[in-house]
Amino acid sequence: MTDHHKLKVWQSAQLISEIIWRETLSCTAGLSVHTVRQIRSSAESIAANIAEGNRRSPKEFRRYLSIALGSANETDSHLVTLMNRGLFDIRIALQLRDDLATVQRMILALQKTLR
Repeated sequence: MTDHHKLKVWQSAQLISEIIWRETLSCTAGLSVHTVRQIRSSAESIAANIAEGNRRSPKEFRRYLSIALGSANETDSHLVTLMNRGLFDIRIALQLRDDLATVQRMILALQKTLR
């Protein structure tokens, strides 16, 4: 396996996590501490699972990528909830949802190469 820092999917997931971290700093007044923790945790989990799985066998890496995919789905769900409640900038949330969809496609493509 290659260094996870070189994987475009990891880089993209890291960027999503950083944007979510920054954006939730500015809107915490309307968010519960629990909600902020949940969206940050799920976003951070995407890149973390890619990095962790990259050190493993191809079979285990596929499993970690599945977990990362689940975390991407969870992050998307939190974004939709926050948008619906008017607690997250809609333009940024829509861009993040597009970015998450791209990361999800990248994860699925990477999983296929590990078969």
